[in-house]
Amino acid sequence: MWGIQVNVGYVTTPDWRWVHRGTMDRVEFQTEAAAEKQMKLWYPTAKSACFRVAKIED
Repeated sequence: MWGIQVNVGYVTTPDWRWVHRGTMDRVEFQTEAAAEKQMKLWYPTAKSACFRVAKIED
């Protein structure tokens, strides 16, 4: 499973947190490509550097 993370820390000390839906369920995707595609749709602006796709290790 893959998910989208947002950096809530600083550039020098990042603190990556999982993005959740309004129901507080973590946003999860079956493939990295699907997660990348959705991330680009949801966060297309300059702020997109604050987001990344990561593998869920749970």
